[in-house]
Amino acid sequence: MADIQQVVPLAELSHHSEMPDQNLDQTIASQWQYLRRDAQESNWPGYRALIEAAHAESKLRRLFPYTSHWSLNFSASALLPHVSPSRGGNYDVISPRRVFMAETDQPAEALALVLDWMPDDVRPAIPSDRATDCRDPLWDEVERRCDAEHAGASPRFRIENTSVREWQLLFDLVNGEPWPRPTPREPRWTGTLPVTYLPTSRTEICFDVNLNAVPAEWRMEILLDYLEYLCLEAKFQGAILMAPEDDPTHPMLAFSPLRGTRVRLLPPGVLSVRSLLPEHKRATDDGETA
Repeated sequence: MADIQQVVPLAELSHHSEMPDQNLDQTIASQWQYLRRDAQESNWPGYRALIEAAHAESKLRRLFPYTSHWSLNFSASALLPHVSPSRGGNYDVISPRRVFMAETDQPAEALALVLDWMPDDVRPAIPSDRATDCRDPLWDEVERRCDAEHAGASPRFRIENTSVREWQLLFDLVNGEPWPRPTPREPRWTGTLPVTYLPTSRTEICFDVNLNAVPAEWRMEILLDYLEYLCLEAKFQGAILMAPEDDPTHPMLAFSPLRGTRVRLLPPGVLSVRSLLPEHKRATDDGETA
């Protein structure tokens, strides 16, 4: 590997390139060693605390760890949640299909949720191996809330704290037409997604999506692709709330398609995104508003 670096000095070789042929246990131990060294060299105490807390757990230590955008993941025979540290000192726990699970300021508490999720017969694996247990019961609940029985034919979507400028961006984007393109994830679907925009408020973007126009097996992927399209092209920043057709003021899901947590299950009684914030964050927001 050193010879390659001399011949191609601009090439950046990963630490894996320095590993000799090893068995799986040696590969996992080497990866942990690399992550711990990387965390020690980082200027982020919260990230360092997360890596050390994970390494201290024997059940996690036998799995192959890796990071993506600073989130700690584990490669195993089953899909497992990952833990994402924030610069504010908290840790988000996110299910395998990116459903929000919990937020805590203690890395051990976050990792305990990963351990609780872990099947008893889980086996270590490297990232290139395909997981044999792909269950995500939280995602199953998201799909249940989006089906016709619970969401109705045309659930209500809204984005809070917007302005006339955001409405103008939206109308410039859609030009009064339904979303015209099939989703890249399901290229066989060539229909359009009927969307009705409801410009009834300056401070809230509101629209209904006729999900009955989409084949049931593709409903979630097409919906997520459309919401991602809106966020990218119209530059929406906040969460997109979804409420059932027969109760449009009480959302049951909050989508953030461009973030690490792409959807959150909402408890009964939630009326707005602000009500999801911890009390100390609400107080901060009130102070800034004042």
